[in-house]
Amino acid sequence: MSDSGRKIDYTLRPAKCVERKIICELLTKFNTGFPIDTYRYIGFGSFYFTDFILFHNYLRIEKMISIEKSTEEERYKFNKPYKCIDILFCDALDALNRRIEFNAHDSDFIWLDYDDSFCMDMVTDIITASQKISKTSFLFISFNTSILSRNNEERLPALRKEFKEYLPSLKEKDIDNESLPNIIYKIIQNAIQKAISSKPLDNKMASTSFFFIKYRDGAPMLTLGYYFHDSDIKPAIEAIEHLPGVTLGDVPINLKIPCFTKAEIREINKMLPGSSLDDICSAIPYLKRSDIEKYINLYKFYPNYVDAMFYT
Repeated sequence: MSDSGRKIDYTLRPAKCVERKIICELLTKFNTGFPIDTYRYIGFGSFYFTDFILFHNYLRIEKMISIEKSTEEERYKFNKPYKCIDILFCDALDALNRRIEFNAHDSDFIWLDYDDSFCMDMVTDIITASQKISKTSFLFISFNTSILSRNNEERLPALRKEFKEYLPSLKEKDIDNESLPNIIYKIIQNAIQKAISSKPLDNKMASTSFFFIKYRDGAPMLTLGYYFHDSDIKPAIEAIEHLPGVTLGDVPINLKIPCFTKAEIREINKMLPGSSLDDICSAIPYLKRSDIEKYINLYKFYPNYVDAMFYT
């Protein structure tokens, strides 16, 4: 994650934009017993700080820490949008393990939003975060799933070498591009379970995976969301189960962003909410039914890009 903003403009990724908005929506509706604006956000802002701006403005979070593995400190400080953001110039493991003070009485919203391919270093970060955070905290993890892009017969030894005891029991025939998200899910589950089992008795808790999506803004990406708790979370899940990406299962929901013109979006929006899929398809027959259905499920989160002149 060193200076990944040089490769990717975080403000112009449609699926990522939708993902951020969905996460905002589910955090406002997820009943933890504590207002989301009392949480502390810990993430990777890059020098765009896109998620920090959204979470500060939309969720009203004011305690924020951006972890940046970069030597370009002046550029990050120059682009920092709000005074309430503290920037730590180090890697995630150092930040989580030594630099950030965690309190058992405070709740955190952590998003380890990697652009790189999934690897053991990320698992180590996940374990550290899971050991540190308290009950009622959220942990999201995003990463590229283009791991070990080799012939199938070479993948199992490589996976065993990389992930060791966290890898579930597998055979060569179990591994292909379609099965990788589920394999990664199980690796993360094993890592988190090991982390929380090591907590002291007076701080025992459970973790529940409630958000699991895959998407593409070029590279194939996965995002997993966990909630740490010591009580029944069924009511909290019921309040958000209608949102895209919310699932208690181990298979990711495919987040596909249909491509429409602004005029087409305007016409569909005139019929939402309330109109049936059949009615919309009849009114706009030149658009694919499958694309319209995807848009209906995501229209509240659909990105709106405007090319505007900026004057200093």
